Amino acid sequence: MGMSATIKVALELHQLGHFKNFSSVIDMGSQELHIDFEKFKYWVEQTNLQFNEEQFYNLKNYPGFPRQPTNEFWKLLGFTDIICIDINRQHDSIYCDLNFPFDDINHNGKYDLVTDFGTNDNVFNVAEAYKTMHKLSKKNGYLWIDQTVFNNGQGYFNFDIPFFEGLAAANNYSVIYSAYSITTANGEQYHLPCDKGIIDSINLNKVAHLGISYIFKKNEDNSFQYCNQGQVTKGNTDTIYRTNFITDKFPPERHYIPSKLINISGRKALNVLIKKLKTKLKL
Repeated sequence: MGMSATIKVALELHQLGHFKNFSSVIDMGSQELHIDFEKFKYWVEQTNLQFNEEQFYNLKNYPGFPRQPTNEFWKLLGFTDIICIDINRQHDSIYCDLNFPFDDINHNGKYDLVTDFGTNDNVFNVAEAYKTMHKLSKKNGYLWIDQTVFNNGQGYFNFDIPFFEGLAAANNYSVIYSAYSITTANGEQYHLPCDKGIIDSINLNKVAHLGISYIFKKNEDNSFQYCNQGQVTKGNTDTIYRTNFITDKFPPERHYIPSKLINISGRKALNVLIKKLKTKLKL
C-alpha cells in the first residue's frame, strides 16, 4: 500500500494551490512512498520545494526495507495534522478493522484530505470502508482513491470508471481528477487519460499493473449514499483527466445534477444551475 505516481500528482496539486487551506490528512492504511530517492528528489525539485533529505533517508532502501511512511511527505506539502488508520498498527496507525464502522466520532468531518492508496480493496466489506472515508472528510474536503483495474495480486476487488462515477453521482461529489495508471515490468508507473479507448489499445499481457485514480470533492455534509447500477447516464460521464506535470492549468472540476431534478421544468433546472455557479464563483 503506497504512493508512487500519485506523489507527482500530489506535488502538482500543492503547486496549483489545491492544498492551500488544507492542514489535516488521514490515510486509509499505513501508507508508504513507493519510489526511489533520486526520482523523488527530482520531482520535488521541479516544484521548488525545499526538503531535508535526511527525513526521507529510507527512500534509499526502496524497494527494500525499512520503507518511508507518508507522514514526512504530507508535512512537506504543508499538512500539520497527519494520521493513518490500519489493522496492522504500523507507522503509528490508529487501530481499525475497516470491515466495520470506525466509531471514534472525534474524527468525523475532521479531515481536509482522506486517501485510499490501495487499502480498501483489501477489505471484504468494501462499502463500509468507503462510507468511513466519507464520514472522515470535511465538507469541501478531498477524497483521493487510487485502486486496481487489472492484475490485483493482493486485494479482493478490481475497480473501474463506473464505480467511481456512480460514487460521485450518489454523493454529489465533484470530480477533480481522474486517470488510469500503468505500471510497467520494470516498476515504472505513468498516468494516462481515463479513456477506455486507450486501454483497448494496450497489450495487457505486458502490463504489470493497471490502476485508476480519482479525486473527489465532498460538497455536502450528508450521510453516505450507496450507488446503484444505471444511476449514472452516459451524458454525465465526460472524462476530465490530467497527465502532464506542472505545465498546464488544472482542468475544471465537474458536478452531477441530482437525479431528482431530471423531471422538473427547464426553468427550475436552470435556476439550480445558476445557484451552483454563483456558489462556485463566490458571487
